[in-house]
Amino acid sequence: MNLRALLTESSNPLILGHQNADPDAICSMVAIRDLYLAIHPDGKATLVCDDVSRLANQVLKHFSIEVAFSDFSEDNHDLVILLDTNSEFQLGTRVRTLLTDPVRTVAIDHHEINPELSSVAEHQIVDSDASSDEGGCGCRAAGNRSSSNPLAVFGLLGILALRSFVRRARTARR
Repeated sequence: MNLRALLTESSNPLILGHQNADPDAICSMVAIRDLYLAIHPDGKATLVCDDVSRLANQVLKHFSIEVAFSDFSEDNHDLVILLDTNSEFQLGTRVRTLLTDPVRTVAIDHHEINPELSSVAEHQIVDSDASSDEGGCGCRAAGNRSSSNPLAVFGLLGILALRSFVRRARTARR
């Protein structure tokens, strides 16, 4: 599988994130969109997730990053890129219906491999040993060393904020 070739051939990609998309999902979605736009400067990529987490919205707002996310798409997309999940059930009932053709679907994820993923995505970049950076993983797979600096900073801050949140939650339970 050559992600760059799939992106080059695509004229209308759909980039999907999981429900309650956290900073690493949002960062990954934006990184893959930016990679697509680097190949197709006048192109359009649609970003869809059921909703964006409060933490991801705070990070986007703090860094004045404006990104349009939809909760569904009626368009016909020639490529679907599934990020930060390898399970269609994490997409939500409505968004899940957008997964219609495994041959034209790419899954990029850092979680444990899901044995049912092949029925959803023929093309897979899944590395459970990787960091929380599907967008960076996808960019490297497409031949780019990294995404833009502001995006890398956004991703790192999102990951750090998420870890801090988890640490505080664990402390509060004790």
